[in-house]
Amino acid sequence: ARPITFWRLVMIRNNQVKERIKQGQTVFGVYSVIPSPELVELAGLCGFDYIRIDCHHGHANLETIANMIRAAEIFDLTPFARVYNDPQRILSVLDMGARGIIVPDIHDAADARAAVESTKFKPLGDRGLFTNSRSSDYGEFKGKEYLEWANDNVMLGLQIENSAALENLEEILKVEGIDFVMGGRNDLSQSLGVAGQKDHPLVIEAENRIINCASKAGIMVSLSMNPHQANFEEQLKVLIKKGSNMITLGTDISFVQRIYKETLKKLKGAIAGC
Repeated sequence: ARPITFWRLVMIRNNQVKERIKQGQTVFGVYSVIPSPELVELAGLCGFDYIRIDCHHGHANLETIANMIRAAEIFDLTPFARVYNDPQRILSVLDMGARGIIVPDIHDAADARAAVESTKFKPLGDRGLFTNSRSSDYGEFKGKEYLEWANDNVMLGLQIENSAALENLEEILKVEGIDFVMGGRNDLSQSLGVAGQKDHPLVIEAENRIINCASKAGIMVSLSMNPHQANFEEQLKVLIKKGSNMITLGTDISFVQRIYKETLKKLKGAIAGC
């Protein structure tokens, strides 16, 4: 068989989300909370651009996460992992092949720098280098080219989801190595004293501030929305106009739950009509 060259590897392995956004496209993803490679495959088959494997509220172990990343790659689904700001866990999922890290609960610039340190190789950060990791094709892709490729293709997103982060937002956004930021309406609502009210004016105001500050800093914004809400199309246009072209459409739990409910409702309706 003809050997695969490093050039071909780079072309195959580039972060497709980053490439599509550069081309002006809007990309869509889904939160994967259920630890299931099969559900990841289905998301890819259905045409999503990326999957965000939730290692924060989700309970998948490292072996399952690795298989979820493999499942994503099969269907050209860019795999991100939401991981707490812990160097060892970030290192583990990156060595498995994750193309992006999302760090929740950022408070200040020191937290942001710590996330960069764990996610990026030098000179941007200080990610540990294992020369036989899966992300380097077990050592087939190596040297300076691999380090440069990883720093360019592994994206880092930070969640601004508490009042401390809002106070320190400008300083956080000055940290080099951040690829995008996002809010977190549930946690923002708690931190702002309106727990559970995701659409409260204080939460919307905070989200708009995140968007405006990130735009001024030249940093991309990723937002989430409920695809089942009544005014979905109008709200989607609003998010895109605000400058977000990386949008997550709920969790796999919400998708499955909705189908279960709708199916059961139809079945009970059919029985009632007998």
